[in-house]
Formats: sequence, C-alpha cells, structure tokens
Amino acid sequence: MFGFERPLLCNRATALKDAASAVASATMTPLNAEAPPNKLVELVSKVQQYLWDMVQYQLLALSLLILGNLFLQLTVLFFCLCFVVISFTFNACFHWF
Repeated sequence: MFGFERPLLCNRATALKDAASAVASATMTPLNAEAPPNKLVELVSKVQQYLWDMVQYQLLALSLLILGNLFLQLTVLFFCLCFVVISFTFNACFHWF
C-alpha cells in the first residue's frame, strides 16, 4: 500500500541496506561502485544547503508579502482617514442648510 516490501520494524542491517539503496538510487550510482568515504556526507551537505536556501527564500518571500500587505492596509487606512477629515472639515466650514 505504501510501497514497503517489508514490515516497518526491521533490524539495523536491513535499514542500512535500504538507506544505501535509496541513496544509490537517488544518485544513480550502483551499490557496488567504488566511491570516496565522504561522498554520502558531501551529498547530505549539499541537500541540507539546498533546503536551507529554499527556507531562506521562502521566508524572504513571506516577509515581503506581509510587509506589502501591511503597506497596502496602512495606505487604505490613511486615505480613509483623509476622506473623513476632509468631509468633516468641509461640513464644518460650509453649512448647507
């Protein structure tokens, strides 16, 4: 149903083998290929950096959206207050009886 071939509870060797085959599949590298020992650490580091860059980008976009929305609301409020002040000033100066 969820794509698991074995039960979720398995021993450590099976979990490590599954993790190794997942990394091999993601990097399109056969499991029997020779690789430097730090290759997995380097790959994880690159993924973490990419994810951190995406988080920073999304936080920047969200903050700009919030600031833009706040600026729009303050602008509308300012013009509404100006309209009210002008209306009362006009009515106070010119009585239309």
